[in-house]
Amino acid sequence: MFDDVAIKIKKKNQILFNFDSESLQELIHDFQALNRIEAILWAFDEVELLVERLQKKYPDYNEITEVLKLARLWAHGEIKMPEAKRGILSCHALAKKMNDKIDIALVHAIGQGCSTVHVKDHAMGIVFYTLTAIVIEKQYDSYSSAVLNQIDAYKRRMSYWCENGTIISGSEKWAPFLTR
Repeated sequence: MFDDVAIKIKKKNQILFNFDSESLQELIHDFQALNRIEAILWAFDEVELLVERLQKKYPDYNEITEVLKLARLWAHGEIKMPEAKRGILSCHALAKKMNDKIDIALVHAIGQGCSTVHVKDHAMGIVFYTLTAIVIEKQYDSYSSAVLNQIDAYKRRMSYWCENGTIISGSEKWAPFLTR
């Protein structure tokens, strides 16, 4: 199930998961069932968890918290793409300045998750980068159960948004480009 990950580890790839990853096929199928708003709600939910985690370690890195605020404003039509894009690019730039490979992956996950407003599939970047962080955290060894646990957590939260997203999103104002 993780042969493709092992190959990427051997090649020293920075991202160990993608749309072709064998271990993610069921999750990707579940993700495809989400509509665009549900995917955004799921992505924001996941990003919020990552922001909370990193904020404890990096309380002075405003890029981590600001990008989620900007993405939400963009999704609700309160700002335009260029402003949100600057925040997303700033978040990715912050990752390039960091030294901890786990935190680098998590910051990129945040940037990708916030980009979901632009393109639904960017939400899967959360998965790719966060699972990569788990593998690194496990020192590239004995990571399978931790990765599978995280995949199950993603599935549960996607299921929640698939079942409740329309109800919840109906009470919010969305940018017109998201509701067409």
